[in-house]
Amino acid sequence: MQLTYIPILLFISCLGCLGAVAAQVTEKGDIKVTGDDSDKNILSEEVTSDVPTSHQKELVPEIIGESVLQHKFGDPVKYTIRAENSPLAFSIKDLPFWLTHEGAVITGSAIKSGQFKLIIYALNKYGVSKPFSLELNVSAK
Repeated sequence: MQLTYIPILLFISCLGCLGAVAAQVTEKGDIKVTGDDSDKNILSEEVTSDVPTSHQKELVPEIIGESVLQHKFGDPVKYTIRAENSPLAFSIKDLPFWLTHEGAVITGSAIKSGQFKLIIYALNKYGVSKPFSLELNVSAK
């Protein structure tokens, strides 16, 4: 049985309490997540699928929507990530410190002007989406 590794970054959002995390997808399409908590107890979770592997790529999340946002310095930012195929979690790379995300919603106040490029991933039991690039342009007031 050949195993494929999924980027750990995506599981940190879901399993933030874990220390070390490993995720694997089997040829059958099952996802197995293992890790240890702060007390070094081994944790394991397996998500199984009854969908043939040949159809699972069609069911991986796909992020859709605006790819460029315009905001003014000091104004509140609120952006809801939209994705198809029932995503379970999202991970965002290069999120500025003045923004936070909970689930599919990114919020904060633009306290720095400039261009910010965020890379967003969506995850469900069939896999990880392709990276979605969101450009946030913050202009001076």
